[in-house]
Amino acid sequence: LQTGEIIGATLESMFMGSIMVGSAVPPEVYASSILSIAIAIQTAAGTGTAVALALPLSVFLQLWRNFCVSDTFEPGSPSKILTVAAGLEEGILKGNEYFDCGGYLHVGDWDIKCTAYRRGGHGSLSLTESIMQSCNVAMMRIGAMMGRDIFTKYQTIFGMGQKTGVDLPGQFCRSVNERTRWVYSADKMGPTELATNAFGQNYNCTMIQMAAALCSVINGGSYYEPHVVRQILNEQGSVVERKDPVLVRETVSQSTSDFLKEAMFQTVENGTGGAAKV
Repeated sequence: LQTGEIIGATLESMFMGSIMVGSAVPPEVYASSILSIAIAIQTAAGTGTAVALALPLSVFLQLWRNFCVSDTFEPGSPSKILTVAAGLEEGILKGNEYFDCGGYLHVGDWDIKCTAYRRGGHGSLSLTESIMQSCNVAMMRIGAMMGRDIFTKYQTIFGMGQKTGVDLPGQFCRSVNERTRWVYSADKMGPTELATNAFGQNYNCTMIQMAAALCSVINGGSYYEPHVVRQILNEQGSVVERKDPVLVRETVSQSTSDFLKEAMFQTVENGTGGAAKV
């Protein structure tokens, strides 16, 4: 762009959502150190000259908004790991169970479909195969086995609806009363809500909440406070402050972690997660 060229329209369309902005949160599992949160931004280059922009305040606020920590979404299938983890931890699941999937499950007044609905369901699946095939029906059955009290207990243990403590501004969190708008409490959760929550729908979390929870499952059950800054250096390159990993709590046992790591490996190697293989 030439010096002084008006770029307001470009920025406005980008920040108001007409241009898709990509993000990713790849954490270091054993310390929840976030290696990068990338947001692509188009800018004027090469002049070093400040450009005055006449844009609404809301547009400028969007510049600093990081939806990895500020915005919520329905997590979907990644949260199935947390459902199975809760069942294993409580002894409701032993790891040798089989579940029948006919393509949907009737819960309350609803026929809730599985990912394999169009082909008549997955048939009989082991617990590991239920994860590998991302079976909604199996997760709904597991949710019903554990009940709403245990399910919501583990949502709290895994940090859903809570601040993670990440060293970034604007982290989403609600008060106790508002929290029920995004994560169900046990007394507000009916059979249908339990069924859909069990496979990651009908509740909301942030990307950083889900990343921190899954890291705890993978690393043996240690839930660390996620962080971006590892250390601070002065002008001479000497370390003036270190940000050591902060262990918040234990979420699952080593045996649960080991079972789910193998199940996730099989999901990538032989199941529905092949696209994630590296």
